[in-house]
Amino acid sequence: MGVHLVSSPHLVRLMSPEDRAHYGVVPNTAPLLDSHPSPKTDSTERKEQASFANWLLLQNSNGRKIPFCWHATNACSKATPGTPDFWVGVNRRSLWLEFKRDPSCKLTPEQEEFRDCCVCQGIEWHLVYGAAEAIGIMEKAVTVCQVVSDTFSRKELC
Repeated sequence: MGVHLVSSPHLVRLMSPEDRAHYGVVPNTAPLLDSHPSPKTDSTERKEQASFANWLLLQNSNGRKIPFCWHATNACSKATPGTPDFWVGVNRRSLWLEFKRDPSCKLTPEQEEFRDCCVCQGIEWHLVYGAAEAIGIMEKAVTVCQVVSDTFSRKELC
């Protein structure tokens, strides 16, 4: 009669080959299947987001007053599921920007629902594949802001 112990995978990987043989541990070579995607953002996508955030910070350091919110990419967001990566306010407009690495990366069902809600409320929502595309959207919005500011004598605010 003996006691059969089940070894935890994280402990097995720390064991030497001799200890594995001594204790009769057979490594599990089957791939682990996770039905949930990693909560962390792809590194290429993170870099593009960081480039855009740096561009926004540069605009603000040059006297622009562009409020924005960027959700952290190093951990699960505490925001409502489906919330885009960036919110930017410019020219009395609210813009949501969702970054994806490339067109093969699809929106999650929660992201699609958030997009649909924005569309129903007439709120701008953009899917972008890089910082350059996001900057292009912002430059267009800032240009419009400049015209509106001149009209209302609020140039110093934009």
